[in-house]
Amino acid sequence: MMELGEFTKHYKDFQTAGVEVLAISTDGMDDARWTKEQVGTPFPVLSDAKRSVMQQYGTRSLSTYPAPDGGAYNHATLILVDKSGIIRWIYRNADYRIRASVADDLAHIRELH
Repeated sequence: MMELGEFTKHYKDFQTAGVEVLAISTDGMDDARWTKEQVGTPFPVLSDAKRSVMQQYGTRSLSTYPAPDGGAYNHATLILVDKSGIIRWIYRNADYRIRASVADDLAHIRELH
């Protein structure tokens, strides 16, 4: 949830850059709602419990360790999609614990404008 907190803290910077933030989790609707309330995100936290978005964008974790619900884990991935629906940038570290910083995210966004 730390990463969501950083996106929440810098949400106005993303808005200024013309970016809409969406968080997508493989958690069910109730857990996604709980996370949104706990973190206080000004952006949607969506549920992909059926993992269809994960399949579409190829973000399945390489680990064979099952998620608590028995399904596959989603590998933490940041995908920047432009207004035309074209993927412009993907950040996915081989080590799921390493995330891009918000400063890095914003720098990539500014490069595309």
